Amino acid sequence: MEPYNGRDFLWCNITGESMSPLIRSGSKICLKKLEGVDSIVYGEVYALVIGTEDIIRTVKWVTRADDDTMIRLVPENKDIKYGSYQDVKKSDVRFVFKVVFTGTVL
Repeated sequence: MEPYNGRDFLWCNITGESMSPLIRSGSKICLKKLEGVDSIVYGEVYALVIGTEDIIRTVKWVTRADDDTMIRLVPENKDIKYGSYQDVKKSDVRFVFKVVFTGTVL
């Protein structure tokens, strides 16, 4: 799907409903790999690989946390089972991908 073809972009299917209704389980999303946490623009949607022992792959809104060593992950789905947010250490983020396409350009 132009302009999201080529080696700079990765396509994957998402599972889970934490980003519903913006991104539903089974949706195909397009990602662009970034150079790390310092590349994040707060208030946008990212796919992140987090962890040192247990690896978590997640797609969330990323916002500024109260502590400068952390980032805040916010689900779109406001159902109580997804919580309101989760703070994670910037140093625990292994890979950062900007979600650039979900059916509508973000």
